[in-house]
Amino acid sequence: MLLLLIASVSGPARATEKELSLEKIGTGAYARKWAVVIGLHRFDESRLGSNLKLDQSALDLARLLVEKASFEKESVLELTDAAASRDAILQSLGDKWLGRVAGKDDLVFIFLSTLCFPAENGQVYLLTYDTDLDNFFSTSISVDDLVKRVKEKVGAKDVVLVAQTLFTGAPQMVSGARTRFGVYNVSVEAACLGDNFAFISSSKKNQPTWGTYFSDSLERALKAADEGKNLDDLFRFAHDGTVRSTVKDCRGCKIQTPVYYGSARTRKIDLLSKPRSKTEKPAVVSSFENVVGVCGQARSALTYGKSMQALSLLSSIRPSANLPLVDYLKGNVYARRQEWNKASDYFKAAVVGNPYDSIYCSQLANALTEDNEDGSIYFRKAYDLDHRNIDAVFGIAESAAADKSSKSVNLKLLLDLLVDYPRSAELHDRLSYAYRDQGKLDRAIEHAHEAVLLDQNSWTSFMNLGTLLLARGSNNEAQAAFRQVLDLGPDSPEGYFMLARALEKTEDQEGAVLALEKFLDVSGAGAGTDIEANDKRITQARLDLARLRSAVSRESEVK
Repeated sequence: MLLLLIASVSGPARATEKELSLEKIGTGAYARKWAVVIGLHRFDESRLGSNLKLDQSALDLARLLVEKASFEKESVLELTDAAASRDAILQSLGDKWLGRVAGKDDLVFIFLSTLCFPAENGQVYLLTYDTDLDNFFSTSISVDDLVKRVKEKVGAKDVVLVAQTLFTGAPQMVSGARTRFGVYNVSVEAACLGDNFAFISSSKKNQPTWGTYFSDSLERALKAADEGKNLDDLFRFAHDGTVRSTVKDCRGCKIQTPVYYGSARTRKIDLLSKPRSKTEKPAVVSSFENVVGVCGQARSALTYGKSMQALSLLSSIRPSANLPLVDYLKGNVYARRQEWNKASDYFKAAVVGNPYDSIYCSQLANALTEDNEDGSIYFRKAYDLDHRNIDAVFGIAESAAADKSSKSVNLKLLLDLLVDYPRSAELHDRLSYAYRDQGKLDRAIEHAHEAVLLDQNSWTSFMNLGTLLLARGSNNEAQAAFRQVLDLGPDSPEGYFMLARALEKTEDQEGAVLALEKFLDVSGAGAGTDIEANDKRITQARLDLARLRSAVSRESEVK
């Protein structure tokens, strides 16, 4: 009886202590909760940018996750602007952060706020801080690849990915990648996501996302929500707020309707619940966070031309914390300084650390080539890893230009690339050279014409077109092309030299004389023997000029 009495008294006391402990650490459905928020307002590429504070919307949401959704501050990784590079994003969503910290009983929340480009190939691409518009498909991230990476690398109980993605036409205007007509935003197959993956897009795929209306509405949903609200409740609040705001404030805009992709189960995700355990991160994860932050500062410094400051920041990273992305960034710093030997060394270290990154390999190949070394092996490796890496394709074509047996192979590589870059002036220009080397003059001229139509400010493209037309005997058309060269570059020796040849072909000997005289003037003939020794055209021009003057003189005497 005494024992029963003691048990009856002490039992409730112990239960109360347990309840207090559970209340302190949470009794929710998840052991821990993790978040990665990504926002880009600025880009390294000067032809990109947005007047909207897409980075600030990410930071504001990160703050609310802590204040309203019971995420611990240490469990939220923020990547904004210069810190949100392609490799930093991929590694944060993979083995270096989410893939390492998120457990099978955890919740993962990912928020993206950036520009997107729906390509003609059906993929939608997200623009990162270091997206290169001249090599777009290899330096951006497709939504399908990003979702696949998270599914493969992150073993969490539930994953929520929210994308506020604004359409940009820059890749089409700059690199010649064609956008898919009528598509402005992301869409996914809900069935492919699985039972534990929710994907929320800021608008339907045929609707543009206008500004930050969606993230603003999502923030209001979080502020107004109590602990009983699930993911579906938050989405509906943000959905309705976005529709109302775009109708009211964005007059003349097409309506914007956020979309939820996911199973019925994911709609019940308790985003606001308190986690059962405190955040615990391995030291290597904290080290990665620090490295990503320093790399962001270094990229920002490099964008503004402060290469020494960038190097100083990168040098502050301890050797034990070094990562391939650090070596890659150091290589970029030295490449911009045109110190190719050092750039090669760091790019090589980056490739050793991450041998499956096509961009790392092509950058190494470029640096080796600039340093008068053979980069062909790495161009080929970069191409094998990513057939759309335009630097790799151009590098292979150039390094094998003298190999007759490779000409048909190189032509095929260029034609394959044309599928992704149908309006690339540079690619059409290179195709014209490739067809010329095969003796297919008409096809060469066809692509040369396309190149000048796409880029009417490229004097080199007009020069190529004129040379091909002259070879075919279309002398008047060639003459017009060379005059366009001189309109773009009035002091172009090449333009005057080739114009003289075209004028002579049309029997305009007086015009050819004037063109050759101008060539000798702008080429610096007579200014020094080195110039004449290095430019064989000067000797030829003198001979042609003497011959043509004599012919003009005889013709005058006859008249």
